[in-house]
Amino acid sequence: MSRPTRTTTPSPYRVHLTDAAKKDLAAEPGLAPRILRKLATLAERPVRGHPLSGRLAGCRSLELSQKQGGYRAAYYVLDAERLCIVFAIGPHATVYKAANRRYPPQIEGVP
Repeated sequence: MSRPTRTTTPSPYRVHLTDAAKKDLAAEPGLAPRILRKLATLAERPVRGHPLSGRLAGCRSLELSQKQGGYRAAYYVLDAERLCIVFAIGPHATVYKAANRRYPPQIEGVP
């Protein structure tokens, strides 16, 4: 009789916000709870957002809301570390300009 194989579920990814992304979030206190809930989903599905191109190739953009004018978060995934680093959050019209200025992000306090 053969032993059943045990499959292990990979540990979730950690989601880290840079200091700049934290400031972006603080600027939208009414939306912050919704944004944080959406960002938390990256722990289980880090490739939820669509891939970006150009200077931000290798990064992704997560749609955060439609009702409030279409907010986005720009982030990239470090698979080896199981880490998503969010470096820009804002309205669709301006978030990519901020992301371009901030990429590659300074990573503060990532254990």
